[in-house]
Amino acid sequence: SPASPDPYEETGDAGENTGRWTTEEHNLFLEGLRLHGKGWKQIAMMIPSRTVVQIRTHAQKYFQKLTKAQSASGGQPVGEVFMDTRPSAGDDYERRNGSGSSAPATQTSNHHQA
Repeated sequence: SPASPDPYEETGDAGENTGRWTTEEHNLFLEGLRLHGKGWKQIAMMIPSRTVVQIRTHAQKYFQKLTKAQSASGGQPVGEVFMDTRPSAGDDYERRNGSGSSAPATQTSNHHQA
């Protein structure tokens, strides 16, 4: 079990994810919001690994982050907020092939070789 379990996440049956959302699940959530608004049951049908309660809770956190980011930008609309997600299975492929968003390690090295 994780060291610091998220009190908002539900424990589920086999086939349901618990804990941190994957990037893929979050992207499906965003797509569901675009298509269905706050129709949590319809969004749940798009994300079989999450329950309706988990989706509603994730939405609550997402909207809180959106509101916080908007007030930090002086009330200007915010394009996107980033949730704390864990990588989906396909994210490793993107990182290896340079299409991921992480900075190359060469930029962080300050050591000189003799």
